[in-house]
Amino acid sequence: AKYDGFLGLNKSRSIAVVVPGLAARLARTIGFAHQYWLLRKRRGLGLVVPVDPVSDLFNLMPFPVGELFQQSPTRVAEEMTGTSRFTLKQEKPWWWNFFVARQFSHGRAFLVGDCAHSWPPFGGLGGNTAYADAFNLSWKLAAACRGEASQALLNSYDIERRQGGLSPAM
Repeated sequence: AKYDGFLGLNKSRSIAVVVPGLAARLARTIGFAHQYWLLRKRRGLGLVVPVDPVSDLFNLMPFPVGELFQQSPTRVAEEMTGTSRFTLKQEKPWWWNFFVARQFSHGRAFLVGDCAHSWPPFGGLGGNTAYADAFNLSWKLAAACRGEASQALLNSYDIERRQGGLSPAM
């Protein structure tokens, strides 16, 4: 497949930590959320994402602005969780990418989700768009397999979902 977009827009990092009691503390003081935005004046900003609230596993993603991003994983975890009581599981660097396939289908092959498009992982755009891709394609394939739809219906997937893939970028 050929893609339009940008690779390596910005370097980022993810730090996985287990922080005993953090999920309960956040739920009690702020309320449960799928991600928490952290803004620190002159220090930076980032996301605190509960990966598994039952085991208090969190993914910390400091944004590449301010002092916070430059700190060691231990210092970032202390700053973003407000405690020194945690277990550092791993740190992984990654790059922000944005790309969309030029075609979402060719013959009997279909691209869905991250095969078809990719964005930095903020706001659920990639996941929600992938779910919409799968939903759009699944009912069309089911209808075609039952003999209730022509190739034209399957061809509409490419047109409809490429627009869906481009919309988060606009």
